[in-house]
Amino acid sequence: MEKANLETRSTVSEHTGTDVEFDCPDYSGTTVGGYQLVRKIAEGGMGVVYEGIQTNLSRRVAVKILTEQLATRPEFLQRFQREAKAAAALSHPNMVQVHDFCQAEGRCCLVMEYVDGQDLSERTQKIGKWAIHEALGAIEQAAMALGAACAKSIVHRDIKPSNLMLSTDGTVKVSDLGLAKILSENSDLTMTGIGMGSPYFMAPEQASDAREVDHRADIYSLGLTLLYLLTGKRPFEGNTPFSIVLAQANKPLPRGVDLGTELPSEVERLLHKMAAKNPDERHLDYASLLEDIRRVKAGYAPAIDLNNLKRKLLSQRTMALAASVVLGIFVVSLAIALKRSKTAQARPTTTAAAVPAPRPAEPERPALREPMRERDGFPSGPMMEGPEREESRNPPAQLNSEGPMPLPFGRLPRQTPNPLKDAAPESMLAEADRYASANPQNFRDQVDRYRQVLAKAEGLPLENEVNRKMNRVMEQHQAALRQSIQDFTSRMRQELAAHGPQAAYDVWKTFPMNLRSPESDRQVLRVLQNTLPPDFMSHAGAREGNRE
Repeated sequence: MEKANLETRSTVSEHTGTDVEFDCPDYSGTTVGGYQLVRKIAEGGMGVVYEGIQTNLSRRVAVKILTEQLATRPEFLQRFQREAKAAAALSHPNMVQVHDFCQAEGRCCLVMEYVDGQDLSERTQKIGKWAIHEALGAIEQAAMALGAACAKSIVHRDIKPSNLMLSTDGTVKVSDLGLAKILSENSDLTMTGIGMGSPYFMAPEQASDAREVDHRADIYSLGLTLLYLLTGKRPFEGNTPFSIVLAQANKPLPRGVDLGTELPSEVERLLHKMAAKNPDERHLDYASLLEDIRRVKAGYAPAIDLNNLKRKLLSQRTMALAASVVLGIFVVSLAIALKRSKTAQARPTTTAAAVPAPRPAEPERPALREPMRERDGFPSGPMMEGPEREESRNPPAQLNSEGPMPLPFGRLPRQTPNPLKDAAPESMLAEADRYASANPQNFRDQVDRYRQVLAKAEGLPLENEVNRKMNRVMEQHQAALRQSIQDFTSRMRQELAAHGPQAAYDVWKTFPMNLRSPESDRQVLRVLQNTLPPDFMSHAGAREGNRE
């Protein structure tokens, strides 16, 4: 549980607006309340963490001691006790477990499970960017723990890479519930207008009123953490905490390419949904977040939020109507003013010809919006906002789109949008199950069918069952894809050593079509680019393009 970095220094800025550093004495070698403190391993905003031994059980533990300066302040002592209460109420394999809370020798101690490993910030600093499936897997584990906390009305409010521990067996555990908020508890400890958490990963609404935030603030922080793992860079920077908070509120979320790492479109869509500025545009709950993470892991785009889409359309139509009314009133008012001005200036004479009054100008009608279109199963066009609309203006290079690409296999065929005939949800599910049974390896086709059923079963008891089946298929797809890419990579390297680049390249021509997806094609391309000579790859693209 090594955690010693700038984000976890012993600071308090909640009440002063500036970082205040405390001198924390080192209690290593002493015993507190039956716990022997072995060594200091981390410092946080409320206390210092030691590796310790529970003497009566000889158990390795982590002991968090509240700083002496804070222990004399009742409001901080209450907050520390609240941390123990909130954490002890949770029991989840992806949450650091709390064993005990004690006050001894004038110190307040929180005794926790010891995690043998490192936090995600440390690992990123050591290895750099994470592989996409590894980063998604880590965030998926954290989301499962936070979902369990949310079910008990607990919000973490300080999610960041240094508060996510990675054990030596690959398990991710959420730590440090020191800023957790129990929604059902009416507490005045969190003061209105005080932002809690790390400014680098804090949701915009958290800076204005930390007491009113809900689980969607943690989803935002998870999104920024995911972007950090994938790029090795924090999305927002600044010279002061205040400037970082302003950037969080006002600057758009940078794309991966803006941070030096081009990311697949489905990953970008997931990030922009998780880290939307407006909480209402994020995932409604952890179930929908986990579904999207698993979809993207399997190479699929996140699901469309139909309710959010309806809100956007309604908002756009309301704005268009309001603009039309205002424009009409302005034009009519201008015409009337011109008429009155000319009437006042006119002097009737016997020789002057009568001047006809000007006709009021017709209110200008707003241009009709182009109707919503579907592209690859997702809305696009003028009404779409966010990364999807940006992508339509500047389409990224697609491995299976137009033009010759240096891939041994052809373009990825488009899926049938609605492969099942419309019927009652139960009948459609039965048909999807029959197809899955008869075609167990056609993963994408299975997912398309279950997804069609899911849209039909929304809000019905059947919805959870369909979700489970679809997620199971996507997990099977991901596992089979991962194993197949490993096998083909090994064969390619053998052919490269024995017969040269062309033979190694041709190995992939037998790659199973049923395992392919946009993300799998990207993975294969990366393997080819990292293994074969660059001059061969540049000519391979032209050769494959001519064959088509």
